[in-house]
Amino acid sequence: MLAYAMRGVAGLRRRRAFVRIAASMHIVIIAWLFVTFTMSLTMRPIAGVLFFACAGLVPVLLYAALALRRRRAARAAAPAGRPPAQIAGE
Repeated sequence: MLAYAMRGVAGLRRRRAFVRIAASMHIVIIAWLFVTFTMSLTMRPIAGVLFFACAGLVPVLLYAALALRRRRAARAAAPAGRPPAQIAGE
């Protein structure tokens, strides 16, 4: 019984660490979009829009696509009894 409880605690710690990393990545993405947006405001209108699209949105969309692919792979590899959040956090 104690071993089962310890596994549950370890899984909870891994899940909390994963949530902490995911939250910090959201802050980094928001900061990146803010910086590229403010840089694009200093440019001429067409150049600013193109700069924001290329330097701001494309990297964020690429990261989102890769993160979604990683999450789908973890969900497909998850055993039937374990939730995928525990797999992705390991």
